[in-house]
Amino acid sequence: MKKALAFIVLIGFAATLGAQSVAELARREKERRQSLGDRRAPIITNLDLLRSKKRPAIDVPPPVTDIDEFDDEADLDEAKRIPPPAAPAGDVAAEPDTGPKLEDQLNQVRGIIDLLTTKIAALKQAYSSQENMVPNYVIEQQLDETLERLREAEAQEARILGDIDRRNRERRRPSGPAS
Repeated sequence: MKKALAFIVLIGFAATLGAQSVAELARREKERRQSLGDRRAPIITNLDLLRSKKRPAIDVPPPVTDIDEFDDEADLDEAKRIPPPAAPAGDVAAEPDTGPKLEDQLNQVRGIIDLLTTKIAALKQAYSSQENMVPNYVIEQQLDETLERLREAEAQEARILGDIDRRNRERRRPSGPAS
């Protein structure tokens, strides 16, 4: 019985202290609102929320060499137009200088492969994160197109490596009299 009485008295004191603090808070809020004067906070409605666009918290400027560099078909066509290596004519020392050398072509194709690989990773991340406003079927289509470009670039890399190997074998071959 004594415990119950002590508990009731304790709750009564807590209620009076809480009431005093609520009254004090109300008085402070009233003073704060009066100090603001005629300034009003904007009212945001559901319609305003529907009109808003989801944006990232931080805007990061794209690097100088953007991974979307080959999004334009003209850029991709230009990358595809790397001239095929010239067929070796009898004398290897007298190679014509028409177009880029095989090593330059190889470096250019490897750069394209690196960019496409990076773009594929970014598309996979965008597909799995669901933070963008782009439907998944659009990302899947971009991913398929980028994978096709990557396959073409890898095939071109293999062809250039084969041509380099063929040229090196021609150079090692002794140039004796033809029989």
